[in-house]
Amino acid sequence: MAQNTQGNQNGKVKGFYGWFIVVACFLLSASSTGLLTNLNSLFITPAIETLKVNHSTFMLFSTLAMFASMLATPFIGPLFRKHSARKLIIIGGILGACAHLIYSVAANVWFFYLGGIIAGASSGLFGTIPMNYLLANWFYDKRGTMTGIAFTGSSLITSALSPVVTRLIAAYGWRTTYRILAVTIVIVVLISVLLIRTKPEDIGQRPLGTENKSEAEIKPTGFMRKDAMKKIWFWTYAIGVFLMGLVVSGTQQQLVAYWTSEGISAARAATFFSVVMLVGLVAKILLGGVFDHFGSSKSIIICGVICAAAFATLATCLGNVSAFIPVILFGIVSAELVIVPSFTVQRVFGLLDYASNVSLFTTILFLGSAVGIPFCAIIFDLTGSYRIAWFLYAVLAVILTICLFISNKLSIKAFQETLGIERVD
Repeated sequence: MAQNTQGNQNGKVKGFYGWFIVVACFLLSASSTGLLTNLNSLFITPAIETLKVNHSTFMLFSTLAMFASMLATPFIGPLFRKHSARKLIIIGGILGACAHLIYSVAANVWFFYLGGIIAGASSGLFGTIPMNYLLANWFYDKRGTMTGIAFTGSSLITSALSPVVTRLIAAYGWRTTYRILAVTIVIVVLISVLLIRTKPEDIGQRPLGTENKSEAEIKPTGFMRKDAMKKIWFWTYAIGVFLMGLVVSGTQQQLVAYWTSEGISAARAATFFSVVMLVGLVAKILLGGVFDHFGSSKSIIICGVICAAAFATLATCLGNVSAFIPVILFGIVSAELVIVPSFTVQRVFGLLDYASNVSLFTTILFLGSAVGIPFCAIIFDLTGSYRIAWFLYAVLAVILTICLFISNKLSIKAFQETLGIERVD
């Protein structure tokens, strides 16, 4: 294999090193999303009881974390073009651990607010942005599949550690458990950093799938963020990503409440939600393969059809058997929230300024999520039912699919006319 030979000639690495990059990204997903964010739900009740605050006052820390992430993310992407990725990831991991340490010494809810801001602002330094950046550098082929595998880290670590963390809280208290998680974050991040090599050429290798391509063919091309923002297809893509965050995140937070409001027992609703998470875990890998095999245009349509069908059936299928149809479909949709933007940003805008572009659209996705959660709840308060929201979201799913599809097609045309490049779909 070309990669093996080249690596041996440089006397540095034997075999293709990109597989270790996938492992490193898996660990980053586990630490930045799983350990730093997802497991917080297990601490809510004991922390509220200790601090003697109401639920809404306490949960403001989560909202502050989201907004801090939204504000910081556009500035984080460009940092990876100018500074060492490994150093930035270490800084992010340490800051994330500090957030947990601040939680652990909380004398009042303001400690959680401060920790939430630090956690949100730092998560981009060792989460989605460096993961996408590294995978784009190392994989020309199979990038979608590798992205899907890497992003399962957050789901697996959350599932595996939830019962462990629950027992630790019961045995040692929530403060000590937060300190244990802080140390764990640092350890996992350091292991990932030891594995990371930012670019294949740093160790005499090439991205997977470029064995028979010239240097000119694999040279990063595309549009700088400031230039892309002048294109109409930049804004249609932005609308599509915003709507995706709105409909998917806005629904995911309300699923259990919806099912119980329709007379489904809390236990059965919890089972449905567990199935959604399990399907989403598998779907991340499968959707990555779909994009690798079919390309962006067809995959966007496939994902759009599934998304619209998920909302239509969510509103209409509530029987003992039929309810599993939207459960399975929405599990796939939850994976789309991760895979579709990660893959299409690098295709639509290229790799020339990938870190900057992906950070901006991650912010737009977060903004859609921030709007979608209360928007869905408002519809329920006004109408007494979630079903109107699901039908509306089915329509929005069609609109966002059209936006993403048009952006992709116009991007292909722009690559050809402006850059003189035949862009891969």
